[in-house]
Amino acid sequence: MQVEDVWADLAINPERPIFRRVDEEHPLDLYLGLDQAEDRVLMLVNEAEPPEVPSFEAIAISKSARGDGRWFWPFGLCGGN
Repeated sequence: MQVEDVWADLAINPERPIFRRVDEEHPLDLYLGLDQAEDRVLMLVNEAEPPEVPSFEAIAISKSARGDGRWFWPFGLCGGN
């Protein structure tokens, strides 16, 4: 399945935020998703806390701890799609 197809498939589901793992076999836990504002997001889930997040004009990056002790690191475009 192509990246655009994943986002189109996720858009059908009204739940937000919503994410789907890109590839179950890939060594990185990468997800494509849609946030509450319908913006497209690429998210990395990691065991270790990511370093401090730099600030960019075009890309919004944040990091947060999950309930299972892992960290998620979403990447999106500043100002939406």
